[in-house]
Amino acid sequence: MELSIRVRFPIVAQQMKILFVTRSYSTAVKKERFLARLRQAGFEVCVTACKDTPNETLSFPFYPLPESPYRNIKSCMIPRKETDIEKALDKYVEEIHPDLIVNYSNERLYFSSKIAEKYNIPIISILRGFGTKFAFLLRGDRDPINEEYLRTSLSYRKHIVVSQNSHDAEILVKEGFVSKDRIKVIKSSGIDSETFSYSEEPSPETIKISMVSRILWSKGV
Repeated sequence: MELSIRVRFPIVAQQMKILFVTRSYSTAVKKERFLARLRQAGFEVCVTACKDTPNETLSFPFYPLPESPYRNIKSCMIPRKETDIEKALDKYVEEIHPDLIVNYSNERLYFSSKIAEKYNIPIISILRGFGTKFAFLLRGDRDPINEEYLRTSLSYRKHIVVSQNSHDAEILVKEGFVSKDRIKVIKSSGIDSETFSYSEEPSPETIKISMVSRILWSKGV
């Protein structure tokens, strides 16, 4: 997801240090262009994630997180005790002294928010997964564990949430997970319109469709 952060803070870019939190090193490499734009704008950027792809190179200071002991968000919410990931984030915040945390991981959402609140640091979280991890919101189902995860993670008053579309944003506000003044909509899921520009559709007898996705039961694949 290509982002342009439109949230105003009292600190100018040239003075701001950002800690970018994501799930894995390979994800951070994929977001290199976004991180480079932040650097070009005058931000100092550091990255923390699990080191999963040693053959790829990231051109930003990197702080490795331990491998997550949790397989999914639900299991993450059950043991409410400090974990190795939380300890590592705490250590890095003490060392780096970031002015802003940008969280790009649903699995790191709780830990990132908790550490941000502890040190009174603003945090921006990019929420995805409304078709999978948070699908219960779209269906209107009750899911106490996931609801608690979202409510606890988004309760911090300096936590700004970025949603991919207005529909998801409206649900989060309506269900009371976040106040309207703390959610921003940045549309799309990251399609590069320069590379994948519009062209007239061909009209063959047989239409072939390609799907770029992980093979997941929840996606119907």
